[in-house]
Amino acid sequence: MASIPKEMAVDHPRVISRARFAGKNQPPKELHYFCLQVLGELPRLLLEVSQTPYDSVMYFGKGEYKEFAPFGQLPVYKGPELGGVLLAQSDAVC
Repeated sequence: MASIPKEMAVDHPRVISRARFAGKNQPPKELHYFCLQVLGELPRLLLEVSQTPYDSVMYFGKGEYKEFAPFGQLPVYKGPELGGVLLAQSDAVC
């Protein structure tokens, strides 16, 4: 298995970490953020503490998120309950 970089300024494809919880079988949400624990960490912790199944999609220096992220910024939250709408910015996601 290839090692995952520990810094942002590298050319590395996104990494997906899947969180699933016993007894919770609703479709997973998606939280898109960088590989850092900054503005995307509070939404991630809220998903954890509520035991909501989710995929944490972490980005490095490639900028591939700019194709779908409002204003080209992260974090972005995607969930089936939103009907295709994306939530951007950590306060809105929380």
